[in-house]
Amino acid sequence: MFLIWLLHFFDVIYCIGNTFVHLDSYEEMTNVLADCFNRLQPNGVLIIQIVNYDKVLSKSISSLPVIHNKEAGVTFERFYLFNDNKITFKGKLTVASNDGTIEEVAESSTELLPLPSKKLMEIVEATPFSSVELYGSFTGEKYKLESPALIAVLKKRQIFKGVKKSGKAPLF
Repeated sequence: MFLIWLLHFFDVIYCIGNTFVHLDSYEEMTNVLADCFNRLQPNGVLIIQIVNYDKVLSKSISSLPVIHNKEAGVTFERFYLFNDNKITFKGKLTVASNDGTIEEVAESSTELLPLPSKKLMEIVEATPFSSVELYGSFTGEKYKLESPALIAVLKKRQIFKGVKKSGKAPLF
C-alpha cells in the first residue's frame, strides 16, 4: 500500500470519520498535510472531516448522540474525557439478539488531539495549499459553531494557468 502512495498522484485525497485528530501533534498534522499536497495532482483537493471541536470545547461536550441500529441489534455510545491538551475518546459497542438479550459489549478508548477551526487554519497556512473552505456538513452549508462537523476542503493550485500574451507561462 505504501508503494501506491509513493508512485501515484491523486485528484482527491480524503480523510473522514474524525481520523485526522488521531495524530499525536500539530506538527505531525502539518507534515501530513504537506505530504498530501505533494501527492495531489495540480488542482487536486484534500478533504478532511472531523468533529466540530469549537463546539465540543466551548460547550464541554462529554458525549455524542447514541447511535442505534435496531435491525442489527447494535448500539454505539461515545464519550469524551478532557485531559490537558487532549481528549480521551471512549466508545462502547453493544450487540443484542432479536429478543433484546445483550450478547456482546466491547469498549475501547483512544487519545485525540482536538483541532478547533482556528488551529486548523494556522496549520493549513504552514503548507503550500492555495485555498481552504470550511463547511459544517457534507450538504455544503458553511461552517459555524453549531455545525455537527468541520469539513475542510483544501485546494492545490494549478502549476501553470496558461500562456499569457507575453508568451511566458506564469508559475502561479
